[in-house]
Amino acid sequence: MKKQSSNGVITYTVAISFILIANIPVYLSLMFFIAIGNSSSRVARNSFLMDQVPNEIIGRVDSLFRSIGLLVRVVLLAIFTGMVSSGLIIYCFLVLSGILAIASVCIIFSWKKGFELKAKDCEIVVSN
Repeated sequence: MKKQSSNGVITYTVAISFILIANIPVYLSLMFFIAIGNSSSRVARNSFLMDQVPNEIIGRVDSLFRSIGLLVRVVLLAIFTGMVSSGLIIYCFLVLSGILAIASVCIIFSWKKGFELKAKDCEIVVSN
């Protein structure tokens, strides 16, 4: 993984985590960093997919990742909606910050370790 994705995820994680203690001017500046982190991690994800996934299966792989992403968003939305209706808004940000911190650690370890896709490790089967 490239360094840009780890920087984007870490920027997003730090900005979301600081929302808990931010006043209005700091909050507005954090929104800027959230936008940068979000866009850079999306660009890095798409670049990684284009570089590492063969053209024959890129559509299926992208659909799988988008489906998993949608599932995670729906589950988190359901959980956070229940928490907000109970008045636990701060805990929503704490849960989100924890999830993002775990993702940042995974990104850092995978970036340092490096992803090497070897041709002998994957077999492409194209069916008509």
